[in-house]
Amino acid sequence: MRVLLSNPPWFEDGGQRWGIRAGSRWPFTVACGKDSYKPFPFLMAYATSMLQQHGIEAYLVDSILTRETERSWEFRLQRVPFDYVVIETSSPSIENDLRLAEIAARYSKVVLAGPHVTVYADEIIQKPFVYAVLKGEYEKSLLKLVQTGKPGVYDYEITKDVDSLPFPFRDHSVYLYQDRFPVSPPGPQLQMWASRGCPYRCIFCLWPPVMYNSRLYRPRSPENILAEIDNVLTRFPRFRSIYFDDDTFNIGDERIQELSRGLKEIGLPWQAMCRADTTSIETFRVMWESGCTGVKFGVESGSPRMIEVIQKNLDLDTVRKVVKELRSWGMFVHLTFTWGIPGETEEDRQMTWDLIRELNPDTFQQSKCIAFPGTPFWNMIHHEKDHAFSWRELDGQKALEEMVSAQDSVGAAVC
Repeated sequence: MRVLLSNPPWFEDGGQRWGIRAGSRWPFTVACGKDSYKPFPFLMAYATSMLQQHGIEAYLVDSILTRETERSWEFRLQRVPFDYVVIETSSPSIENDLRLAEIAARYSKVVLAGPHVTVYADEIIQKPFVYAVLKGEYEKSLLKLVQTGKPGVYDYEITKDVDSLPFPFRDHSVYLYQDRFPVSPPGPQLQMWASRGCPYRCIFCLWPPVMYNSRLYRPRSPENILAEIDNVLTRFPRFRSIYFDDDTFNIGDERIQELSRGLKEIGLPWQAMCRADTTSIETFRVMWESGCTGVKFGVESGSPRMIEVIQKNLDLDTVRKVVKELRSWGMFVHLTFTWGIPGETEEDRQMTWDLIRELNPDTFQQSKCIAFPGTPFWNMIHHEKDHAFSWRELDGQKALEEMVSAQDSVGAAVC
């Protein structure tokens, strides 16, 4: 049995733009040549390891990472007899993904995964070239499919004990992955997940409600995380920094402090995607002293009313206190904000700009509030319409490009 897990090519505008898909919570395209952000495809890597652990010949090919052409991608399918080709999809790339899936079906059984087909599984499975659809995180469901050979839609199989999963598959291409942290840490950079999920309910967030089908927060133990890092560094010793790309990294003071002490022994600088209000100042201090050189905080708005609308459940006074304290130590702080929140006014936007100036972060970005299918934001807008509508009617590629443009143009320090 031979299985290919594919993050297939995604080019737009006659090849002038290329896409970012698997591994990113916000898939989008950028002008060719802009490649500072190369997210690690965690679910694909975990699923590959799961298959290999059970004696199945599984391969992961990230065509987005290598900028592989469609011609080269199809030639591999012609040359190598795969029993299954698993493609991870997204909403912005779905037209491209389905077109390539139809090509892949000439040579193998096609299995689709990812947030878009999770939401529209019952429709997607009707396409004659789709053999199966895997909803949500798909390590277990893919294994079941390969072992049984049964076509159709596979429902969610959420792993509650994430320590029980094999470490994600990595080969030497792992050195090429890089998060677009505003100030790039020393490379190569090891990208890690220390947990899955988030207990908060931001209406625009895609992965917890769609890929995880819950707000269940599933932390890995510090021992398990450190064992993976040790395993990776033994095989790939050139890594010079670590980035934790969790939905929310810093939940639980005791656990984060224990993990930080272990990271201090490893001795590499590290960064993480955090919230300002889920751990104490003491824990942030332990992180800093262990080598945490930077954090990203999602603030979204300076308007308490907008914070309530998006169900962020964030105390802006806590943000003020934490950002001021961390910056006084010398820790790099990057803040993210979103515009286009339902009901947002010019006064609300001015409050956001006022907060940015007050906090004076090292860098910040503003992104358009995108309604991805399956999110509470999407459902809010959907219920306000009289008839069903398509993804592209709402925001689509243009909105995503606007989002990226905003990230590129305003990600600078505030004076």
